[in-house]
Amino acid sequence: MSYDHTEFEHGGFKCIIASDDDAESPEEWGNTDGFLGELDARRYSKMGREGETAAEARRCIPWGEGPWEWSQDNNGSLGCDMDTWFDDEEELRQVWETECSRGYEVFPVRLIDYGSNGAALHISDHAEANGYIFVKVPWSSELERLAHPEFDAQKIADCILSEWSQYLTGDVHWARIEDSDGEIVDSCGGFYGHESAEEWCRETAEGWKDDTRPVTVVVTRGTLPLPLPTTVSGQIHPIAVPFQVGVESVGKWAVTEGPFKNDKDVVQVDIYRPLKETA
Repeated sequence: MSYDHTEFEHGGFKCIIASDDDAESPEEWGNTDGFLGELDARRYSKMGREGETAAEARRCIPWGEGPWEWSQDNNGSLGCDMDTWFDDEEELRQVWETECSRGYEVFPVRLIDYGSNGAALHISDHAEANGYIFVKVPWSSELERLAHPEFDAQKIADCILSEWSQYLTGDVHWARIEDSDGEIVDSCGGFYGHESAEEWCRETAEGWKDDTRPVTVVVTRGTLPLPLPTTVSGQIHPIAVPFQVGVESVGKWAVTEGPFKNDKDVVQVDIYRPLKETA
């Protein structure tokens, strides 16, 4: 579904939602407790933290998975995707124990690039993965893990996957609310998911709808009382105007919904604009 531009009314305000082309990617948030790491920085530049190399990313992968999966060939023994040959599995394991960044649950993902049609990110297996979601865990051993039964790394990984999927498919938006003249009352960007942008619009409009601002108007009546006020066209009145009503719409609002709607003698209401003094 396309959400390039959506408009709706709430609380007397016009709410507008459109795609945010300048939105930050999740990697710019600097979250070290859960992030997407890349294994091929040249091809998938949108994936991973800035400055992180493939070698640094794979060090977070558990023993026996991905590059740390032991395999054999006719020329000797090696670890998959490693640049160094090893004499036996134990030697590779020692390298892993030295280099591996402990404390993460690792979830393999695959990015499929559809060119101009966007991209899709899916939970995958290590054989087809070109990226990994890393979720920091509050334990350093299996025994400590038992003390945190409420921690759900999979749920966190699913949230990270959802955020990246929204970013890659363009489901990130800015939103604003306008008054009756089209002037911006409030605006915000970087909403992941159209629903979150719509929720902000409704909540913000709800917060503004009962607020007013002071406006001075000139009220022209059918019969002007004496003595005349400082303007020859009518009487000056301070009134409270809702934020939904734009400056150019104040006069109409004042006689149709505002304080003068039942005053049959009122001919016209205008914004009071004092004459500038001339030298």
